[in-house]
Amino acid sequence: MPSSLIAIVDDDAMLRAALSSLLRSYGYAVEVFASGEALLAVAGARFACIVSDVRMPGMSGLELRRALLRDDIGTPVILMTAYLNPDVIRCADLLGVRAMLEKPIDSGLLAATIESALAAFMTTIALASGVPGGRDAAETIPIARMRHDVERSQ
Repeated sequence: MPSSLIAIVDDDAMLRAALSSLLRSYGYAVEVFASGEALLAVAGARFACIVSDVRMPGMSGLELRRALLRDDIGTPVILMTAYLNPDVIRCADLLGVRAMLEKPIDSGLLAATIESALAAFMTTIALASGVPGGRDAAETIPIARMRHDVERSQ
């Protein structure tokens, strides 16, 4: 699904630049934001997927997801963190976060996770709009969440 517009939200300028370059190399259009507030100021609904850090000054990635839901924006959100713990995973799961990825980010896993999120999101849109065959497509797309096994890593 290259050329989809992906938002990257992270307070680390070097990581934003690196992820932007990586995703552009996969064919995605990318916009970067230093905060969740900055993304919300430009209308989060125009993005096909949002990749955000969890821990940032001001609005966290989890708070960003809450704000998107409050504004009825169903764009898939993928969160990244260097501080993965069961409470963050539980909260992200309750908020419908598509995936939690641990930093340092594996580029192949990030690309695969974005592809999976986009495919699932497009299927949801097709089902909601009554596109013929939408249900069959939904049943063939794996919508497994990619989560790090916290207990194993501790």
